Amino acid sequence: MRFAPRFSAPSMSMPSMPDMHLPLRAAQAGSACIVLGLTAYVANWWSNYWHDMSPLEINFLIFTSGVSLLSTLYLAAAQAQRLPARIAHPIARLIVDTLTMGLWLGGSVRLLIFLKSRVCFGNVCNVAKAAIAFSALSWWLFVVSTAVSVWMFFRARARGERGMVMQPKVVDEA
Repeated sequence: MRFAPRFSAPSMSMPSMPDMHLPLRAAQAGSACIVLGLTAYVANWWSNYWHDMSPLEINFLIFTSGVSLLSTLYLAAAQAQRLPARIAHPIARLIVDTLTMGLWLGGSVRLLIFLKSRVCFGNVCNVAKAAIAFSALSWWLFVVSTAVSVWMFFRARARGERGMVMQPKVVDEA
């Protein structure tokens, strides 16, 4: 009796999700933290300068950063098999990945349109533009993770497997 991996060896061009999910999730969390800090700075400046609530576009990116941190924590724990199978269902992971990707796209586009329609100058404008750049990076990172998750999901379904995780399979040598 010996153990053989369920999936074929990863190619040099496309590593399998178990090999790349932790660095990708770390990049997503780091980018979300950067956007959270930048947008919090802009919201604080706006509140102090205008004595009014910060714009919805800024608040939406703050919300998206928080959701992204929570979803990244969930997705990393689910991929590392730290959650029960019922909570870490492959379709639930795909939905969380896709919704977070959509939030990043919506937030970065909304802030970009907001800044284009205003006179923007000074340090706070540069910080807001950096928030747009990092939110676009976050969107791209979630596009990659969603694409890889969809690929792994359909690959596992084609092989008749129930999950998207790499587990050893017992091969009987007779």
